[in-house]
Amino acid sequence: MKKIFVALVMLTLLLFNLPKPLERVAGGKGAAVVFHLYENAEGAEFKGSTYRVVCGIGEAEKVRSGLTGIAGVEVIFRGGTDTAALLRKLSAVNVLREEFDDVTVYTGYSALLTGGIRLNRGIVNFQIAVSDSAVTIGSPVIIGSY
Repeated sequence: MKKIFVALVMLTLLLFNLPKPLERVAGGKGAAVVFHLYENAEGAEFKGSTYRVVCGIGEAEKVRSGLTGIAGVEVIFRGGTDTAALLRKLSAVNVLREEFDDVTVYTGYSALLTGGIRLNRGIVNFQIAVSDSAVTIGSPVIIGSY
């Protein structure tokens, strides 16, 4: 009986800690979500090298369920957010911080997120750009501008 209880507890912990889409991990009231697609979809607009579908954070799960060929996702917090808290929320590891003019960029890995790409320093699956006007987090990296 004890073994069954332990197994159920472990299974529950595993299910709650499975990787999730970026918009579910990042959260945030009033945030916008941008889905970058490899191909056109209803309501998508072509920007640069991908098609984009933009929605509010509250609609993201429903919008995602109707999309295929997602190249990447971004969550944009206008007016900023607490970057240190966001990194803690992601349980971020192997984080590289870089400065570019008036933007600070963090690139790293979070076991809470799905996917990733291999760079010289290992696998990364998120990138955060912090400017005076917004904080943008992308997974696996930011595809659009920031």
